[in-house]
Amino acid sequence: MAAGSPFTEVLPLFLATLSNDTWGMAKNNVRLPEPGVASNWLSQYQAAQSPLERDWAAYQQRQRDLDDAVSDWYGFSASHRVAIVNGLPWASP
Repeated sequence: MAAGSPFTEVLPLFLATLSNDTWGMAKNNVRLPEPGVASNWLSQYQAAQSPLERDWAAYQQRQRDLDDAVSDWYGFSASHRVAIVNGLPWASP
């Protein structure tokens, strides 16, 4: 495969999903795309990914706006706002 070909871009996307599986499990459960259809699959994947990334960014902005509105409502100080954004260390996974 030539460097930069659609298949070389698609392969890591598929292999990234195997991070919690052993190779033995993965080879029985995951079918890699044929090199000839990788270009079509990649363009469909990128077309689906772009609006999702845009929507996720919009959601995150709305969440920040909501946090700011609540912080303003309750009169939180700058240090309180930092604590809200960072979360409580003991409550983090």
